[in-house]
Amino acid sequence: MNDDLLARLLADPTPSDGAAAGSAGGRMLLVHGPRGSGKTWWLDRAASRAAAAGFEVWRTSAVAGEPARRQLLEAAALRTSCLVVDDIDEVEPAWRAALRSAVWGGGSVAIVSGSASSAFVGALEARVRPLPTGDVVAVLQARGVAARAAARCAAAAAGNPGLAIALADGLSDAQRTDTAEVPELPRLAAGVAAELHARLVPLGQDACRALMVAAAADDGDVAAIRAALAQLGETGGARPPSDEGDEHPFTSVFDAAEHAGIVAVAGSRVLFADPWLRLAAYHLVAPSSRRAAHRALAAAYQAPRQAATRVRHLVAATNGPNDQVAHALMAVAASAARRGDVPAAVALAAQAVELSADASVRSACLLRAIGWSLDAGELDSALQLSAGLDGTEPDELVAAVEVRALVRGDEDGAAATTRPGGPASERERASWESRRRRRLVAWAEAEAGQHASVLRQIRSTDAPAEQWARALALRHAGLVRDAAEAAERIMPTLPAAPSEVGSRWHLLSADLAVLTGRFDAASGWPAVGANEAWRAVLARHALAASPTLTRDAASVHVPAGEPLRGVRAAILAGLAGADIAALAAAARAAEQAGLPVEAGEAWLMAGELAVARGASSWAEGQEHLRRAADLLHRCAVRGWDARLQLLAAQQPPQAPVAVPTLDAALAALSAAEWRVAAAVASGQTNREVAATLFLSVKTVDFHLQQIYRKLALRSRTELAVRLAGRVQDQAGRLTAPTQGAAR
Repeated sequence: MNDDLLARLLADPTPSDGAAAGSAGGRMLLVHGPRGSGKTWWLDRAASRAAAAGFEVWRTSAVAGEPARRQLLEAAALRTSCLVVDDIDEVEPAWRAALRSAVWGGGSVAIVSGSASSAFVGALEARVRPLPTGDVVAVLQARGVAARAAARCAAAAAGNPGLAIALADGLSDAQRTDTAEVPELPRLAAGVAAELHARLVPLGQDACRALMVAAAADDGDVAAIRAALAQLGETGGARPPSDEGDEHPFTSVFDAAEHAGIVAVAGSRVLFADPWLRLAAYHLVAPSSRRAAHRALAAAYQAPRQAATRVRHLVAATNGPNDQVAHALMAVAASAARRGDVPAAVALAAQAVELSADASVRSACLLRAIGWSLDAGELDSALQLSAGLDGTEPDELVAAVEVRALVRGDEDGAAATTRPGGPASERERASWESRRRRRLVAWAEAEAGQHASVLRQIRSTDAPAEQWARALALRHAGLVRDAAEAAERIMPTLPAAPSEVGSRWHLLSADLAVLTGRFDAASGWPAVGANEAWRAVLARHALAASPTLTRDAASVHVPAGEPLRGVRAAILAGLAGADIAALAAAARAAEQAGLPVEAGEAWLMAGELAVARGASSWAEGQEHLRRAADLLHRCAVRGWDARLQLLAAQQPPQAPVAVPTLDAALAALSAAEWRVAAAVASGQTNREVAATLFLSVKTVDFHLQQIYRKLALRSRTELAVRLAGRVQDQAGRLTAPTQGAAR
């Protein structure tokens, strides 16, 4: 129902512009929909909204007595009244007309419900739409129905909550608790079924059997229903060509049902007017007759595109184990898996397991269902299915180990069930042993940094367990953006429950978040790393997010395999020893091994150390930082940008300036004398000094004589020796010290 429509009705209870006398205009609202669709719930909600808006709510229904109806009509004279009437289509037409006139004349608001849009002519209309299946399941589970039984009832009810409840009420205790199978079309509760059967039985046995076949054919295909009736020898089936000029019995057998409003034959479809009637018609006959109808319908669906429908009818027709039906189910399940509908594939395979008579057929069905679950990341489903493995087949033993390994991280039994890697035959590639070996090899190679091998073997369409290896390989290859995109695609599909696959993806996603600079993602990470790898990611995050922090060994995790182990061990050793040369060598080793991210980070560490040591290694540090930025940015690594920018913003340190201790004689020189002395000590002639200092040669001679006298010198050579090692300016000339420099 449209809440905006209700809000407008309650906010403005005046006649709409242009409304004719006797018309309900915009002051009446009809909520309509099939039986059980939730109309009463919507009326309750509308009544609450009206009361909250200040209306005085008056409520009645079709079963109310005459005094209650009369009181309602009297209340319609008040503009503050809101009249709520349930099942208006079951009220006499005369009273409906009286209500319409009373509402119009009094200016009140009326909200009524009915099964059809014509139940209250002239009113605004709001149709109750079917509820989502998940919402209907939630309603049933709140009433104590187990999950699988609730899902089956909700599917049969097609979004009608009232019908779903009636179906759940008709289940046995074993069915309600999921300890017994619920049929695809469950039986209605006894009281409701009896009421509906009373409408169907008077149509006659031929019509009832034809309605049962039509109900079994959920798509209402006329051709399939006609063919099934013919195979069953029922009236309404195919007739010999000589009789084609007569009225076809298929039409006549449904005439009475159509006249009674049970069905409508529209083109190539037989449609039930009410889903309740379809379920009632299906259970009009004995179970053996229903199974016969399904067998006849299965024979009518022979086209390849009808395979799923045919198999569904074969399953409904089966009474006990049947390997042929199990194989047919698996064929349809495989088709669903290829389309990506893994839940449907697993459900069909589970049905095939239950219908399997032979142990090998059952094992094959179960293993394929587990495989599909693992491939789609449905680890909970795989774990539940693995409980059915009895270990009679070698593949079952390996499958059980594989499920435990992926869900719980339990690798026990791996040595006993896997052989060393190597080329595998086509048959081996289809086996669980080969599947497990492929996963173990991919994980080991990815963790070791052997990304080229992993990327050759693992595709982006493989199972999440293998895709983790591919994403890690992309990270080590320097394709960090591609790895992050893979993580964003896979992470939402992982089960909420903890698992080995999930923990690996979470760790990789956290590492990629640090590399790409998405520091806000850290809110979902553990406060304390569960292992060395997690502690390294947390330490790296702290360094990248706060670039003023000092690096420590905790930010480097050394894995088990080569070449990544050797590269990171070299980085760790260089970092521990604060050895710039060792870190530079580790960076070059990482570049040679094809690990650009590690190379960039090693150059960054070497540059940090060099810059921190001052002028002696400043130029070397800047070169290391330039190489780090170039490598990291080519890998789409932006997480270290703040650290790089902070280092680049630092000013190079000035070389230390030697300020000599001046004796008293030097301190006695005037500024002009000091300039002349410095120029002469540098080796210039008097004429050159005069030109440099813009003085006359005589003035230079005068100052030089004063300098000799004050310093007790006799030659230019003695002056040069006396001033050796004194302060120099930027041009390399001796200069006078600033005032106060002498001590």
